[in-house]
Amino acid sequence: TERKRAEEALRESEERFRTIFNGALDGIILVDAMNRKCVMGNRTVLAMLGYTEDELKTLRPDDIHPADAMPRVTKHLEETMRGDISVVEEMPVKRKDGTLYYADISASIVTLDGRPHFLGVFRDVTERKRASEEQQKLVSIIETSEDFIGIADLDGRALYVNAAGRKLVGLDGIDAVRNRPVAEFHQEADRGKFESEVLSTIRERGHWRGEVAFRHFKTGELIPVEMYGFVIKDSRTGQPIALATISRDIADRKHAEEERQKLQTQLLQSQKMESIGQLAGGIAHDFNNILAAIVGYGNLLQMQMRDDDPARVQVDQILASAERATSLTQSLLAFSRKQVISPKNIDLNASIRKIERLLSRIIGEDIMLKTSLSADALTVYADPTQIEQVLMNLATNARDAMPKGGTLMIGTERVVFDDRRVKAQGYGTPGTFVAMIVSDTGIGMDEKTREKIFDPFFTTKELGRGTGLGLSIVYGIVKQNKGDINVVSEVGKGTTITIFLPLVSAGLEEGRRPEITEPIRGGTETILLAEDNEDVRSLTKQVLADFG
Repeated sequence: TERKRAEEALRESEERFRTIFNGALDGIILVDAMNRKCVMGNRTVLAMLGYTEDELKTLRPDDIHPADAMPRVTKHLEETMRGDISVVEEMPVKRKDGTLYYADISASIVTLDGRPHFLGVFRDVTERKRASEEQQKLVSIIETSEDFIGIADLDGRALYVNAAGRKLVGLDGIDAVRNRPVAEFHQEADRGKFESEVLSTIRERGHWRGEVAFRHFKTGELIPVEMYGFVIKDSRTGQPIALATISRDIADRKHAEEERQKLQTQLLQSQKMESIGQLAGGIAHDFNNILAAIVGYGNLLQMQMRDDDPARVQVDQILASAERATSLTQSLLAFSRKQVISPKNIDLNASIRKIERLLSRIIGEDIMLKTSLSADALTVYADPTQIEQVLMNLATNARDAMPKGGTLMIGTERVVFDDRRVKAQGYGTPGTFVAMIVSDTGIGMDEKTREKIFDPFFTTKELGRGTGLGLSIVYGIVKQNKGDINVVSEVGKGTTITIFLPLVSAGLEEGRRPEITEPIRGGTETILLAEDNEDVRSLTKQVLADFG
């Protein structure tokens, strides 16, 4: 009876063991430590491997692990056999069909029927490993991305910034990122606005897109970026767990846009000046014809009058006014580049020295004139009279900008424009030029005024103190001589106007024109007179007839 009860108890114990053994969620396998043969396995491990219980009993460890994993398996078993503490190790496992999965495996020694056995516990971690690999891929993509990618907690403290982002803002290593308030990535003046507008919008609406400026932590440089900020949510609960941003450096794009805008502005300015020049030139040409008739008939009338004729004073006034009007039309023609000129090779330094005393009288005693001329002869091909006019106009303009006195500096130097410089400065053509720099210490100009200074009749002077043509004439003369002009000015700090004229090799001195010593003989010739303006044609005909 006692024996039966003992056998019954043993059977019940074995049944409970088998129920627990087969019901375990982890795979369990028993391997004879002496011959390394599998003895038994639970249902979970049989399902994992794809073998029946009888098939399992024919297997050894090298049947259920790939060859490249066997050194690790053998080492693990030997350590377990020596009684070392068993550790869980991730290992690849080979199924019956040859496919692999990954399991966390731990082994321990148990004694059955007086023989040592390995008790191995297999936990399938294939999904975990796949998720880890996917995560690693994402991390790799994020780390190699050229965009700034950052993650912060819900309180706005940085947790992570990728390599490109750290480089963009000058942070060395991830430790320099962690727990740093994201507002610190922006200049101090923008932080309040960033927190109240950007961060609050991301938290409330879940996303925000726009342009902001990061600051470089080492140099303080501001970096314009296009930022997309959003909330990261828990995939199961849908609750926000973090804030993130993907931001792209748009400094190059902004620079390109600014360059495009600058070129467009220059084109519009050039077209405007060309249109104004054509209009001014057309008006001046027609007005010149009218003045030619007035002056011509006035001179003829003057020649026919006695010296004591009382009307001579009125005629003289008419001619003087006409001469002033002629001077005005010449200014308009200079601006429109239709003025008749006599260019020749001239030394610009010599031209400046020649007119230096006159310029001193123009600017007055309260203004000091200084020159800094190149030691080399700088030859340009231009009309000397025009060069003098440019200098006088610039000196007059500088004088009016220094009502309390100051310094006027005139300098020259040789400059070379290459493609890179032309592109950077936005004007000129490649080549070698003479630069004439005229600087004053006057009141300066704001940008709005600077944009209009070459417009005809534009002036900031009080009524009666200028025609507004001085700098327009300078512009026209410079352009007529294939040059360029640049203006740098700041309110309260003065103005610098630099004129660039093509440098030429000095040519031979021009010969003097032969003087006419013989009197003009006439009266027997036939002259064809062609003139489209009737007044000028009639005047010319009368002058020719009067002189025989």
